[in-house]
Amino acid sequence: TRTRFDSSPALLTNADFYGTLAAVRSLGRYGVPVTVAHHALFAPASWSRFVRQAPRCPATFRSDAFLHWLLGFGAARPGHVLYPTSDDTAFLFSAHRAALSRHFQLCQPPPEAVYALLNKRRLYEESQATGLKMPRTWFPDRASDLAEIRRQAGVPLVIKPVTQILFRSGAR
Repeated sequence: TRTRFDSSPALLTNADFYGTLAAVRSLGRYGVPVTVAHHALFAPASWSRFVRQAPRCPATFRSDAFLHWLLGFGAARPGHVLYPTSDDTAFLFSAHRAALSRHFQLCQPPPEAVYALLNKRRLYEESQATGLKMPRTWFPDRASDLAEIRRQAGVPLVIKPVTQILFRSGAR
């Protein structure tokens, strides 16, 4: 059974991510007051029955405007738990945690730790160093590397950028 408890309100962004919707539902079921901020009106997480407020904010890829908005929101409504639900927000909240912590409750590790997780090359290197088995992975540095990868890789093959931080792929 779930227990209701009194808690600080949570602020989530990226309402078009399914992970945000899952977080809203999870927090809401425990009675956490949830605010979801997003740049578009019709983002799925904004319309959850557990959302108490759904203010508009700049898109996260407009990081300067987004951070300015966050600081203003936090100054006007201090004490929210700022919870990242995407690579972009995990990195931004970590990189700006000193300023954000003046108004928000955070649980952000240092930027170096977040970047090591979000950068596929760094994550691969750290995993290899600890002995964790990883799928064969290539990190081409120049176009001429692609011919060798094609000979070795076979199919299926997943191609991704090394990091997706503030990368507008359109995929959610």
